[in-house]
Amino acid sequence: MGLGPSGQGWSTVLHHPPIPYFSEDIGGRMKDVTLDDKALKVLRNSGVLGFSLEGEFPYAPKKCRIKKKKEYIIPKKFWPVFTLQPLNGVQLAHIEDLTRGNIAFEDEKAFIKTDSGKARLKILQMGIVTWKNYRDDKGALIDPPTKDSLHGGITEDSLEKIPTSLQVELSNAITENDKLTKEELLGLEL
Repeated sequence: MGLGPSGQGWSTVLHHPPIPYFSEDIGGRMKDVTLDDKALKVLRNSGVLGFSLEGEFPYAPKKCRIKKKKEYIIPKKFWPVFTLQPLNGVQLAHIEDLTRGNIAFEDEKAFIKTDSGKARLKILQMGIVTWKNYRDDKGALIDPPTKDSLHGGITEDSLEKIPTSLQVELSNAITENDKLTKEELLGLEL
């Protein structure tokens, strides 16, 4: 293992594919360096690393994942599975602008108006990739969401098929990168 600026933790030889992190100035030229697992963990936990947007992940509603005596109440073959993706910093910044709110006055009373509903819809439009095994109230399968070719993501018409309580849950799962456990994923049709 080579010694980096801190004297340890930097490596140019790893047992797995190297993870490029930054370039180091060596005699007027730049050299790519990689991090060993320990250094990578420290930097990741400190919040100074970027993040990958390649992280699509399956999600099933919490009501499907309720257990009684170690068995799921709803068998996995009936779980709707939503493929979600985290939002990037630019997308989140636009959503933050919607939720900050503006001070408004009406009848000599001040209040803060926010567009939290618009923010939720925008998170869902950009964060839902597709769904599988999602059914309406009569049990019929709902077609996968329609893509919005003009704005990206999925259309609002697709979101109309999701009840508000599930919209809120999915929105939170997207912004919190809430992934299923290995046990929940086991045997789930993705």
